[in-house]
Amino acid sequence: MSQPKIAVVCQEGLPLDAFLDGLSESALVDAQVNLVGVTHEAASSSAMFNGRPLAFGMIDDVDFSDADLIVVLESSLVVEASAAKLKAVSCPVLGFERDLESLGPQSFDVAGVGSAKVIGLQQPAVLALKLLLPDSQLEGVDVTAFYPVSLFGKAGVNELAAQTARLLNVQPLEHQLFETQMPFNYFPLSAMDQMAELEAHTARELSAAFDTDDVHVKAFQMPVFHGQGLAVSVIMTDEVDLDVLIEAFESNPVVDYRASNKQLSNYEVVQQPGKLMVGDLRKSAVDPHRLDLWLGFDENQFAIGQTLISVAELLLKHYL
Repeated sequence: MSQPKIAVVCQEGLPLDAFLDGLSESALVDAQVNLVGVTHEAASSSAMFNGRPLAFGMIDDVDFSDADLIVVLESSLVVEASAAKLKAVSCPVLGFERDLESLGPQSFDVAGVGSAKVIGLQQPAVLALKLLLPDSQLEGVDVTAFYPVSLFGKAGVNELAAQTARLLNVQPLEHQLFETQMPFNYFPLSAMDQMAELEAHTARELSAAFDTDDVHVKAFQMPVFHGQGLAVSVIMTDEVDLDVLIEAFESNPVVDYRASNKQLSNYEVVQQPGKLMVGDLRKSAVDPHRLDLWLGFDENQFAIGQTLISVAELLLKHYL
C-alpha cells in the first residue's frame, strides 16, 4: 500500500490519542495524517504521532481533494455544522453512525467495503457485544449501560476534574457542560437534553445487529473519566451452555474473562486497553435460554484504537 493520506476531523483528547496510538501499531503506521479542527480551541492544539507533533488545520481552510480517507471523531452536532463540506468530498468518510447521521451513513456491516461513501460503525457497546457473541442467535437483549464523562469529550473530562477539585477544597461548584454535580453522583443519561436519544439509538443498533425487536436499553452517567460498563441480559435461541461460552471467551485474545467477580471493576478495565473484560457470567435458574453477564472496556482503545483502525485498513486497501 502506498503512503495513504488520512484527514482526521477531531479535537484534542482521548479519542484522538487512541486513534493515533492504534495507527502507529497498524499497517498504516507510515500514513500521512492531517488533523482537522472544527472548534476555535483546536487552532492552538496539537498531538504527537510517530514522535513528531501534528498541528490542527481548521475545517474551513482545509482542502480534502487529496485525502484518501477522512476519519470523523467528532459529535453529531459538530459534524452537522460541517455537513456540506464533508458531503462534497470524493474519498470515503469513516466514523460512528450516531455521529454521522447528518451525512446519511451506511452501516459497515451492510456496506462492507463496497461503493459506500460514508461508512458508520456501530457504537462501542454494540461492537463489544457482537464481538463477544458473534454466532449467537438472540431473541432478546436487555442492556444497562454505565457511561464515563469521556462520552462528552475533553470538555466532560475537564469538568469532572474541576468539580472534584472544587468539592475537595470546599468551594462552590461551577457548571458549564453539566447542570448538576458530577463527582460522587450518577443519574440517567436521559435526564440530559443532548443525550435523551442515546438509549433509543443504542436500542436501534442492537436490534439491527442481532435481528430482534425485543431490545431494552437504560443508560446511566457515572462519575468516572473513561471506561464503559454494561450489565447485559440476553435471551438465546439455543439453551445456554456456560462451559462452551467460557471456553470461547478464554480462547479469544481480545477477551479478558474473569472467573472471580472480585476482579471486576472500572479501574481494572482501563488497565487493559483494547480488551473486553467479561465476568459475572450466570445462567438463569428459571429460563435455560437466559444469560446474564458483565462487560467492561475502554471505549476509545477498543472501538477506535482497534476496530476503527481495522476498518480504515480495509477501506484503504479497497480504494487505493
